Amino acid sequence: MFNKSIFATMKTTTYKNTKISFTDQGNGKAVVLLHGFLENQKMWNDFIPEFSKKNRVITIDLLGHEILNLWDIYIQWKIKQIWFIMFYTN
Repeated sequence: MFNKSIFATMKTTTYKNTKISFTDQGNGKAVVLLHGFLENQKMWNDFIPEFSKKNRVITIDLLGHEILNLWDIYIQWKIKQIWFIMFYTN
């Protein structure tokens, strides 16, 4: 079952000429929830209401799910995307 309050707070921004979506709920220390390979931020919907009672909870739809031969470049790219959202939401 989907938590409708999550969809009401979904936001978008542009990173590397691609629209990405994220949620940002609650106050306090930031907790960033990242989805796994071939998943998306919706996997956290059931957890956000509880976690956001005492924390700021950010979920991000990470760009792309391709497997790259240069794994280090892939990870660095994901980290840059996470930092972009962290600074965008402040």
